[in-house]
This record gives sequence, structure tokens and C-alpha cells, in this order.
Amino acid sequence: YETVTVHFILPDTWGLKSYVLETKKVEGSKTSEIIGNYLNSVKERWQIPPLVAVSDNAAVEKKTFLTVLEWDWVGCMGHLINLLVRSILNEKGRIKTIVSKGRNMVSYFHRSPLASHYLEEKKQRLLLPREKWHSLTQDVVTRWNSTLDMLERLAEQTAPIHAVASDTEKKVKDLKPNLYNFQEQLIVEGLIRILKPFKIATQKLSSDRTPTLGLVLPLLDVFRKTLSPTARSTDDEDEETRVQGAGTQLTG
Repeated sequence: YETVTVHFILPDTWGLKSYVLETKKVEGSKTSEIIGNYLNSVKERWQIPPLVAVSDNAAVEKKTFLTVLEWDWVGCMGHLINLLVRSILNEKGRIKTIVSKGRNMVSYFHRSPLASHYLEEKKQRLLLPREKWHSLTQDVVTRWNSTLDMLERLAEQTAPIHAVASDTEKKVKDLKPNLYNFQEQLIVEGLIRILKPFKIATQKLSSDRTPTLGLVLPLLDVFRKTLSPTARSTDDEDEETRVQGAGTQLTG
């Protein structure tokens, strides 16, 4: 499907307005020529003046706007972030293995009401603060932010999860192979710190109520400061504070 939205500023109040103009099923091959013909018909049908187009960064979309239509075009920064983070999480190696183990752990508790009951019991016995009594979250492959949410929940509930797996009185099987060891737990915590600025950026860019193009350069500066190999924690500033500083910068 191709969906066309339009964003414009009212001349009297300078208020930003957004509307969905059309959604059309693309029959056959999704070539740049077919997409271009459709978009051109939408532009003529709605009598749209000269514009700047924004789309995802797929090669066919880029060719459509720059070669077929010859319109001014800007690629979606939010989509670019999504492609970048997904490529990191899906790259073969320790990170992909760790994410896979996390999915298996969450799936185990979701499939087993008894294991879920034991987990809630352990939270209570370990005096886990009530604000951390969250349910484990399963990630969705097409939404990288959900992987961060999953890892945060697993890190938050490491102690009760290990308590369930180690309790010899409970009949919980096949959980231990998916538990994170000490080194893997450190990697999970590092991943959470690295991915947080990307999540903040995605949320700030995913707005149709305010212009977001002006955030791109400040956003890149935040990434340089928070993700540089030399940007390590010091005694005066831990990683969490640094991530929150990135969010404040983006908000400003």
C-alpha cells in the first residue's frame, strides 16, 4: 500500500496541520515508475503546489522522487535510525545470541502460567519495589524499540528470574540454558545504555504536530557525545545521567 499524507502551515495562525489524502493498494511490482505515476496523480487530483517529499529510505522510494518525479526529497531520519539499530541487533555474533536468549526467556514465562506465578512470588520475597513489578515484554522483530523494552525488563528482574531458575523446590525446567551469565548481563546493560539515545531520538522525530527536520543536526551531535568511544562514565557522571542529558538536549 502507498499512503500519502500532507503537512502544511496555516497562513493566519501558523498552526501545523496534517491529513491523510489517500491510501492505495499497489498492484503488481512496486517499481519507481508505478509509484511515481500514482503520486503524480495524487498531486494533480488535489492540486498540490510545489512541495518537499519525505519517505523512507528504500532505494525504490529514493529513485521515485529524485529520478522519476524529480521532486525535492528528504529521507526519513526515523527510518534511518530504525535500519541502523536493526542491523546491529541482527548481526551474527554475541549481540544476536543474547537477544535470542532474552526472547526465549520471555517466551518461557509467557507460555507457563506456573513459572509466571513463581516469578511474581519471587518479586515479593525479594522485596522488589512495587514500581518494578512489571510484566516481561516480548519484542517484535519489526520494532527495534520493543527489543530495548524487553532487555530493560529482563535487566530489571534479573534477581527474581534467577531465583525461580535456582529454586530446587519448583518444577521449572529448561530455563537455566537461557539465563544470562555475568558477562552477558554486562553486555545487556551496555546495550540498554547505547540504545536509549536512539529511542529518545525516534520518539522526538515521530511527530506530526511539530516540525522535526530541525532536530536532525542536534540529534547527530547528541549521538556523537553519548556514543563516542571516549564518552565514558566518570565518578561525577554515570551513564544514566548522560542518557538523560541527551533527552534534555533533544527536548530543548
